[in-house]
Amino acid sequence: MSCDSPVTQEQGPANPPTIPAAQVGTRLLGQNERPEPLPDAVTDTHLALTRGIAEYLSQQSREGTGGRVLRFVKTFEQWAAPEMRAEYPSVGVYAQERGRYDASQLTPSIEHEFDKDSQEQRRVLVKRAEFVQQLLVDVWAKDNGERTALMLLCEEALSPTLFMFGCRLYLPHYYGQAAIIEPVGMGYVEEPDAQLRNERRSVLLVEARVDAMALVSLPVGRLQVAGTVSTLPLPGPEPRFLEVRKAG
Repeated sequence: MSCDSPVTQEQGPANPPTIPAAQVGTRLLGQNERPEPLPDAVTDTHLALTRGIAEYLSQQSREGTGGRVLRFVKTFEQWAAPEMRAEYPSVGVYAQERGRYDASQLTPSIEHEFDKDSQEQRRVLVKRAEFVQQLLVDVWAKDNGERTALMLLCEEALSPTLFMFGCRLYLPHYYGQAAIIEPVGMGYVEEPDAQLRNERRSVLLVEARVDAMALVSLPVGRLQVAGTVSTLPLPGPEPRFLEVRKAG
């Protein structure tokens, strides 16, 4: 699936105010910024991460050789369809291995409560576990200079701040959660016939994390106290009193 429509929302200051999800797609989060939870998701945890990174990279640009501004013409959150025409430069984000659920918290926890959807039900966002996935950021360029500039763009975009290595991304397409992205490694892919095809390829490996959430409806609890008051004597033996006599 292609993410061709870049988001024009500026990243803003280090701690920007919360922006409604309807106004912006994936964006960079500030150091102390807490994302706004949302009661909806359109992807699973895996695609939440690949789509988030692809959308974020589609917003980036960098000056290349000769002052030419470079940005990705195409960004993909999974393998492109065979019939899709190749356009350069482009980037795809995908996994070669399975992700894993880190159930360090054995008991699911309620992270947020939304407005009641009825008099009898309330909606809560439950954290089930943390999902961890290693992803490949696969960059395709037309020549060596363009490839180098685009890899530098990715390296800088995926670790742009001084307060942490990596970055935090807001994912409005997955319950408004925050993903943590950390670069792990990178390298150039040299293929024998790449020059004949006018293609240059490189990959950047990242580790991505996001909380695996679920929207759950729970019954609205009502506090009820029931009981009876009895005036009957308590069962048991009659109380005995100690008689104290005055000496003399």
